[in-house]
Amino acid sequence: MYHRRIGILAGLSVTFALLVSLGLEGCVTCRIDPELAALEHKNPAADAKEAVSRGDIYFLGVYGFSFTLPGIPGNPQCWQELQGARAIPDTSDAYRCREHGRLQGIARKYAEKYNSTVATELGIPLGTSCAT
Repeated sequence: MYHRRIGILAGLSVTFALLVSLGLEGCVTCRIDPELAALEHKNPAADAKEAVSRGDIYFLGVYGFSFTLPGIPGNPQCWQELQGARAIPDTSDAYRCREHGRLQGIARKYAEKYNSTVATELGIPLGTSCAT
């Protein structure tokens, strides 16, 4: 009887692990910052031009293994000190769910287009590396 219970418990553990690995984690609620989620429906070039026209000038960064400014070469800290930089909230290399991971790519592409537009508007050649 004891061995039968162990076998059933082991079977349930394997079944649970299999279900999780098949992606049923998508059924679980995953908290995502609304600002991150909204990027999918925004226009980075228009947003950048509007920000520059208001004098609200900065590059957008994303977190991953480290903080980066997509599309802007050189040390992000240098650009942050020289021009200003802000991180897109909820960016990370640790994804809480499939949707959070998908939005990381969108954030990176948004930041790259936003940053290239800011650089163009300010007359900064995109191949320029920051030097204070």
